Amino acid sequence: MDLPSRAGRKGPLVIIPRRVADRFTAEIQANPRVEVGGKYLGFIRGQGRYRTLEERLNAVSSLIFQVTDYLDDGPKAERAAGFHMGDVDWQVREFRKLERQFPELEPLGSWHSHHPNGMSTLSTGDIHGYMATVNHPDHTHDFFFVSLGVDRSGFATARHYLFIRDDNAFYELTVDNVRVVAKDESIQQHGTMQGDTADQDSTAQEPDNTVRGPDKQAPDNKRVQTSETMQSSDRPEMQPSGAEASDGVGRQLRLPGWSDTSHGRKMLGREQDCLRDRAYTGIRLVVKDGRLIAKGSITADKGSATISLLYPSTPGRHDGLLEIAATAQPEIRVQVPGELSAGLEQAAVVVNEFLEFVRSIRRPDSLVGRVMKQFRG
Repeated sequence: MDLPSRAGRKGPLVIIPRRVADRFTAEIQANPRVEVGGKYLGFIRGQGRYRTLEERLNAVSSLIFQVTDYLDDGPKAERAAGFHMGDVDWQVREFRKLERQFPELEPLGSWHSHHPNGMSTLSTGDIHGYMATVNHPDHTHDFFFVSLGVDRSGFATARHYLFIRDDNAFYELTVDNVRVVAKDESIQQHGTMQGDTADQDSTAQEPDNTVRGPDKQAPDNKRVQTSETMQSSDRPEMQPSGAEASDGVGRQLRLPGWSDTSHGRKMLGREQDCLRDRAYTGIRLVVKDGRLIAKGSITADKGSATISLLYPSTPGRHDGLLEIAATAQPEIRVQVPGELSAGLEQAAVVVNEFLEFVRSIRRPDSLVGRVMKQFRG
């Protein structure tokens, strides 16, 4: 399924000042060995919220996103050749300062790079994270614009995507969607724009430096990945590594992407600290084919349940998977992907809510309870 077409263009128009594109490129070239990125800021021309996915899809081709700048990673960002996590607290504070001055300012999306690792597509963790953001009730509009820097050419070869609220797919944008304008655009009072736009200046009618992808060819608008393929690819994707297994507390885990960063080591230490708590005595950590896994039983406030927790591939990503099963019969089992599968402390919270749900549906007066009574009788 393609994005709807309007005036010969499928999907939205994204206008980016030359200085923003140049800054994007300069940041990549200044950091050849680590991923970099930032949060796009700007304004939306057109309605930003709709009741249904069909309305969003129909409206998207009439939307214009005017990027004014981006917030960089921040002072406490975590960066590596295959990992990038911005200083979110700092970015939120900086955005709130600008929002007080320009109330119509929006967080339009984000960008990051894969230039140190050679990946030319979004990772499954990227996809889950962007879908979680656009679907979050606090996200103020129904769309999220994403750029991926794929090599040291920066913006010239970047790929661009659109995520839409409640859509299980995302869309790669084309040369017709992303337009770099030669002159600067600045914010004026009340969130208005001044300078070149597609409507106001003939110099902005022709795309400027908007080819994307390492082959410098712009693909047609297309649905990139469905939720079904995303979920199947996120279930344990085992990659070979030389990591050693650990059966619990005391042995130091060596796990690429975790033990080789300060943030990852802190998280591993916190997980091993959890194993000293009585609630987690039935849990063992293992490393299998390059992924960290916790298996066993958790004793929570409302009882116990067995779990299998596939940790994210690297700290901060959302490509983990938590599976929970009630120990009593009939067996009830759930799978929880994304940010709630980040560690044992979060798993215990989810287990508590799961057990409360199980207890409620097993009550004799519940629908399930009545059915089970009839079945046994």
